[in-house]
Amino acid sequence: AEVYEAKGLLARAKELYERALTIRRSIRSDHPDVAWTLTNLARVTAAAGNIPEALGYLTEATRIFKASGTSAEPDHLARTIDQRGDIEARAGNYTSARDSFPEALALRENVFGAQHPLAVESRLKVAAADVALGRYNDALAAARRAQKDGLEHVKLTVRYLPERRALAYASRISNALGLELSLALTPASAAPSEYFDAVIRSRSVVLDELGARAHLAGDQRSDVATAQTRLNAARQ
Repeated sequence: AEVYEAKGLLARAKELYERALTIRRSIRSDHPDVAWTLTNLARVTAAAGNIPEALGYLTEATRIFKASGTSAEPDHLARTIDQRGDIEARAGNYTSARDSFPEALALRENVFGAQHPLAVESRLKVAAADVALGRYNDALAAARRAQKDGLEHVKLTVRYLPERRALAYASRISNALGLELSLALTPASAAPSEYFDAVIRSRSVVLDELGARAHLAGDQRSDVATAQTRLNAARQ
């Protein structure tokens, strides 16, 4: 089903997900695996344009997850609720989406922490929903929090990556920055200098790390040089 979905053959993908759902229901109708198949089925159904049916699948999946506990994958419930928000937003129901995204965010913060990329992604969706609802100051606050948490995560992560991979990883926070900068054209209450500051902080995170590495590389003490060589090998 996943392969057919990736190829855009939604009817065939849906057929296979429905077969998988039938098999899993026959074993145990309230198992988290049933809920996850319903979530996958909802995604395909929504992509085919049947929003009400997709939301029905997600409602059932959420009920099963909450009643029986999450699956072996700790993010499944949050992804199910996040997907519901995506579908609601796609249908133009931003009020409902604005209720769904914070629920997914709370679950992800509880499991992974506020600075995890999945939590940052959910917070960014909260901000996007606020933009659609005209709540620009709330959107700006959420976008800035997403940007701040994303930067903190990147700072901790790039420390252990080679330079090229560090640069690639840092690019993952650009969506939060893009949304924040887009709010400069709205009535959101912020000084222009604050937006420039956000750009500088975003662009400097990897450069600061590379500068620190260069500083250490110039240290001639034998114990520092040995430790630096071992660290470089581990990064590669």
